[in-house]
Amino acid sequence: APSCVLEAICGHDGAHHNMLHLVLPPMDPITDTEAAKFTTSGFSLPPGGTFPVYLGMEITGEQGDRPHYQRSAGKLVFVPPQLLFAGVVNTLVGDGNDKPFRGDRENTLYVRLVLGAVLRSQPPGEDLNRTAAFIITLPPSFTCVEVGVSPMTLNVFGTDIPQGRGSLPESVSGAQLGSWTLETNICHLQMSPWGALFAGSAILLRIVVNNPLHTLPMADQRNVWYVIMESFGELTSNLSQSITTPALPFHGGDGYYSNNVAVQGKLGASLSPLVFSPGAAANEMYVFFLTEQTAGPRSQVRVLGPEYEPFDFGKRCEPRLLDE
Repeated sequence: APSCVLEAICGHDGAHHNMLHLVLPPMDPITDTEAAKFTTSGFSLPPGGTFPVYLGMEITGEQGDRPHYQRSAGKLVFVPPQLLFAGVVNTLVGDGNDKPFRGDRENTLYVRLVLGAVLRSQPPGEDLNRTAAFIITLPPSFTCVEVGVSPMTLNVFGTDIPQGRGSLPESVSGAQLGSWTLETNICHLQMSPWGALFAGSAILLRIVVNNPLHTLPMADQRNVWYVIMESFGELTSNLSQSITTPALPFHGGDGYYSNNVAVQGKLGASLSPLVFSPGAAANEMYVFFLTEQTAGPRSQVRVLGPEYEPFDFGKRCEPRLLDE
């Protein structure tokens, strides 16, 4: 019986065993009229999925000589592509989101993505370009303003080497890999022919957005970020449309990344003193404020006096609720 060994095409540590090595026993010659059939089973499908792809086979002599390569025929292998990681850098490390309030414009966010499947464009065809696409959909009422390369100095990198900050073309300038189209809450990268984003590669994007005019807590059901991938894979027929994944939600988990960002409300406040004359030894200040969001348990209110005036609350500040 044939012997079967699983091997890795790549030699680095942790490489996937993606090659099946069959050693055939002494047998009648295989010719163009005499075929041999082998059945294999128990394979694990790629956990990150794959767009339609052929399998390759190489036949050699007993000593590995006289190699002959052949590509599979018939149906292609397809496993629904997945998103291995997608998260927005949160406020724990102080990178981005410097304008978190409703109505703020040009707020910079940093997004990390790891694709589960190779996203590849085919060579240019005679009748059409079979290119791949990569789409980030922000929550409603966000506006995608710009997509760019993240700097090397972000706190989230720490001392990691390599940093895992693979870059894509900037939206303000075209590049060989593709070009961006920014429309309302959609950031769409149309890749060029021959372009490829490889599975497992870490991509870190700088995305500039205009925040919604309304508050949007992190737990709001509308506050979901999505990624959509489009590709023909290696399809060469029935090319009326590409293979498109469903909208895959961000899942950044815990730590320095979140599934989304909150759009915070603004605090409306006014101040009325009991004594208006300057230099009063004691005074009472009436503070009125209105919140736009629930602050939750153990919340705090801070009242700050003018920074450049000799304003002193003293050692016996006595806050209390106003009389009815």
